[in-house]
Order: sequence, then C-alpha cells, then structure tokens
Amino acid sequence: MKKLLLTLAAGALFFGAQAQISIMPKAGVSLASVASKSAGESSTSDMKTGFAFGVAAPISVSEQFSVQPELLYIQKGGEEKNNGLTTSATINYLEIPVMARAHFGGFYVGAGPYLGIALGGKAKIDDGSASIEADLNIGTDEAEDDVKPTDFGLYFGLGYGFEVGSGKLVLDARYGLGLSNTLPGGDSDNFNKNRNIAITVGYAIPLGQ
Repeated sequence: MKKLLLTLAAGALFFGAQAQISIMPKAGVSLASVASKSAGESSTSDMKTGFAFGVAAPISVSEQFSVQPELLYIQKGGEEKNNGLTTSATINYLEIPVMARAHFGGFYVGAGPYLGIALGGKAKIDDGSASIEADLNIGTDEAEDDVKPTDFGLYFGLGYGFEVGSGKLVLDARYGLGLSNTLPGGDSDNFNKNRNIAITVGYAIPLGQ
C-alpha cells in the first residue's frame, strides 16, 4: 500500500510539473435554436442570435492534449415566424463546460459535457408594428413554469490558436447538443431541447510566467 501511495504521489507531482495552466477571457456569439416535439410531432425553431462570454482555464497536459474547464454566460432560445408574427424566447444560462482537446499544431478538436443553470429569460411576440415581452418562469411546475432550472448536454468543437505577445489568441467554434428536456412536465413525446452554435475569441494568458 505504501508503495502504491508513493507511486500515485509521484505521478501527481509529475503531472503538476508538466501541465501548463492558462487563464483565458473569451467572448462571442451564440446562434441558438430549440428542437421540440409536441404530441409526437417534431420541429426545430429558427436560430436566434445571443451573447456568449466568460472565462476558461486551459490546462495543457502535453503538446497533443489539453483539458479546458470554463464558466460562461450564454444566451439560448429560438424564434418562429408565422403569418407576419414573430415569437421568440431568450434564456440566459450560467454554463460550466469541460472540454477535452486534441491538438494538431495550432489547430485542435474537442468535445465534452456542459451543465447549464437558467438565470432567467424573456418571451417576445412581435407583429412588425408592436411587440410584447414577458418574463419566463424558471422551475419544474408544469402548470406555472416555462423552463426547467437546469440543462445538460455535450459540446463538439474545433479551433485555432496562435501566439500574440506573451499569450495566445484562440478562435473557437462549437456545436451544443442539449440532452435535457427543458420543458417542465415534458416527456418523450413533448419536449424542448437546446441547440446552439457558439463562436468565440479568447486570449489565453499563461500563469506563473
């Protein structure tokens, strides 16, 4: 047992010595839609543009592999147009993605899960001459609420980073596949699931240098 503990400790020290941690502010846009099913009939809303910004902490384990936890504010939702009437919803999430990334020179591909916490949102109806807005209710009550308080899904993405000054400028594009049913009281024949494309620019600043 003592030998095993010493081996694990040595491995942890080696990993800590090899890993390079950076802090990376990032910002961009979220092109969001909602995949829905109502009474068994599927549909997908039009995309709605929102904001995405936050901070990431890229951890470079080697030249070929890194792990990147993030804390993001991101807007999701969607819109629909019918007979001159536009109905849209914007949901604000505090999101925690963790991306595993494989690097090929300056390029990388990545994937990982995310957890989203709904902070609030608005629904809007616009007929071209006037509009009405209302706050969305966040919760799990089927009769009272519009959106569940949490969302879970996967991100798949790619990007490119290059040296600028003492840090690295990083261009990132990713697709978000929501796995959670965000409709309170929903089931397999009645659901809303988030979809989005996020495009961001970040600047990674190495720590300890």
